[in-house]
Amino acid sequence: GRMSVAVASRLCARWSAVTQTCGFAMGSAPGAWVHMTTRMQAGHSKWANIQHRKGRQDAVKMQNFCKLSRAITVAAKIGGGEQPSNHKLEMAIQKARAVNMPKDKIQAAIDKGCGKLKDDEILEELVYECFGPESVAFIIEATTNNRNRTVNELRHLFSKNGGVISTPGTVSRLFQTHWNLIVESKDQAVKDKVMEIAIEENAQNLDEKEDSIKITFEESKNMSQAYHALKKTLPASSKLETEITRVPSEFVKVDDPDAFLNFCDLLDDRDDVQEIYHNAQFAEKEEE
Repeated sequence: GRMSVAVASRLCARWSAVTQTCGFAMGSAPGAWVHMTTRMQAGHSKWANIQHRKGRQDAVKMQNFCKLSRAITVAAKIGGGEQPSNHKLEMAIQKARAVNMPKDKIQAAIDKGCGKLKDDEILEELVYECFGPESVAFIIEATTNNRNRTVNELRHLFSKNGGVISTPGTVSRLFQTHWNLIVESKDQAVKDKVMEIAIEENAQNLDEKEDSIKITFEESKNMSQAYHALKKTLPASSKLETEITRVPSEFVKVDDPDAFLNFCDLLDDRDDVQEIYHNAQFAEKEEE
């Protein structure tokens, strides 16, 4: 059977948004989804529609910048403002650059985390384990300056959609954390060097494609060591990226993908939500 054209198109749109926004793999997690649609309305001129769309895009961009700034600030606060020695900060900056976040905003977020800018806001990272629509398991990573507000917003949203915030351990046991390195290069000599370092650092898996190679690690320290080794040896023409994903060990089939994806949109619209992971699997449908 094949998935309906409407659902397939919507999922493709989300995949494009995810890869452009933060480089996360859709196969493992939806990451920070950005999905924008603009409906033409009777009586509205093309100019009005363009302005409406631009306004929505600008709003989404500002929300992303806010989330990315928080992630950079927390990473700098925990590990310091030097990128080579603070891998978490480097990953946060990679995501910010991927959506063309201005350099001054990135630097301001780093300075805030290092205490160079006077600011009374206290940010903290929180992880929520939840069950959502159709009993799908969710892990929500959040960065907030008010944990009561965050948990109340999430509790209301899940409760309204037939879900619940669960206790620690009930959902995380269904996911395995993977630390990935992605090298973009068509040069076989570069790929051979990547494989060599991957073996030295006990990589769990290698996925080679025509223009890239991905290494997966089960331990963050192994990824960090491999990352710094590659930074020293790879040519400047090779692009090196990192990502952290939570991969489900079992899946739950979802009968209504549109309703489920709408719920994920609502989650992602929360300013405090940084990452969304779930174990949903979409049921295939025949084209009508």
